Amino acid sequence: TTTIGSWVFAPGQPVQTFAVPIINDAIQDGTELVTLTLSNPVSATIGAQAIATLTIVDDDATTVQFGLPTFSVNENSGPAVIEVTLSRAAAFPITVDYVASNGTALVGSDYGATAGTLTFAPGELNKSFPVSITNDSLFENSESVNLALSNVTPVSVTVSTLGNNAVLTIVDDDRSEER
Repeated sequence: TTTIGSWVFAPGQPVQTFAVPIINDAIQDGTELVTLTLSNPVSATIGAQAIATLTIVDDDATTVQFGLPTFSVNENSGPAVIEVTLSRAAAFPITVDYVASNGTALVGSDYGATAGTLTFAPGELNKSFPVSITNDSLFENSESVNLALSNVTPVSVTVSTLGNNAVLTIVDDDRSEER
């Protein structure tokens, strides 16, 4: 908060101190700088250190992760929507790369190639991306697609080690006919 004040130095007193109240918020806003300035001396002069910088180190870590460890979609219901979340809001944009890769499902025949970058605007907590699903007429077991997050920026934000991988299950909708 804004701090304004003045001191009277007693004879022989070379040092005075003052407090700058710091507000503890719950938003990751990075390291912040506050300029401290001395001015208007009476019966003295200000030396070379009239301006100083106070550094406020942010203690609000943010992690990015999948909204769930597993997702499921029926083969005939269109694209799967995959949610990615932040553990807390940030005062700056955050980006993270995502990719889908073969599990038991195969790109091209069971799902569409999926990769990209999500950008969280300041204050935003949730984003999502689609994984297109191929609706075929084959009778098959449920199949899986591996999902991964990587390359988060800025570096002060981390990808959760527990939530950086997820699995999408494609549930088959074709029935076998008995003859």
